[in-house]
Amino acid sequence: MFFPLLSWMFLGTAAFCLLSQHMTVVLQRIDVPVPRKRAGSATAHEKGLSRFYDTLYQSFLRHIPYANPTLRAIVIASPGWVRDAVYDYIIAQATQAGNKALLGARQKFLRVHVNSPHVHSLVEVLKSPEVRSFFLVHSLWENSPFWLTLCA
Repeated sequence: MFFPLLSWMFLGTAAFCLLSQHMTVVLQRIDVPVPRKRAGSATAHEKGLSRFYDTLYQSFLRHIPYANPTLRAIVIASPGWVRDAVYDYIIAQATQAGNKALLGARQKFLRVHVNSPHVHSLVEVLKSPEVRSFFLVHSLWENSPFWLTLCA
């Protein structure tokens, strides 16, 4: 049983991971330069943001098996507002493209706040109350040694 984490996002940086009970695989790291907003004109910032979101969306389609029935959850974690903006962008692009498999997987998405944008914050993501309640409701990993040591 796997679930992917489009996680550890910060503005311009993201990591795609696939997590199972015994293994974590980093599928891809994304670094896209996003210039800061300048007084008078924010066009470079907006272009950088759109390039970052488009790169995330294309990588998501390429690496995450969202149509696979064994996939239980897609966790998007980041500090700040980036997780909500990325989720909205993914759903908007799927709607525009008519991607019914991705729109059908909408209930698998879970957005979580994490303090650090680095990969080492995986334990913080898994210990968050949102992820813990999602797993308990959906009966994921409830009797596995991994889940029991994580909840301790």
